[in-house]
Amino acid sequence: MWAYQWLIDFVKYPGLVAFHPQSLKLILENLPKWKNPFAPKNDYKLFLDGAFPGEQETFHQLVLQALKSDAVLYRDETTKQWLLQWG
Repeated sequence: MWAYQWLIDFVKYPGLVAFHPQSLKLILENLPKWKNPFAPKNDYKLFLDGAFPGEQETFHQLVLQALKSDAVLYRDETTKQWLLQWG
């Protein structure tokens, strides 16, 4: 299984889903460099497309904001919205 596929499965998990800022940094630094030779896009774009159809740019901006502010990015189980948590 490719890294982006694992991340898509992780995001679609029905329970609490959260990304520590360090994990977001690793995702953002590495996935854009990885590309399945049979895929049309790099792994980061495939992750965004598969996990957040129609909301790729919104999630990407949340990732950047979480990294900049050293926050955990998580999905609220009640509202299903992605939020930032500090400290």
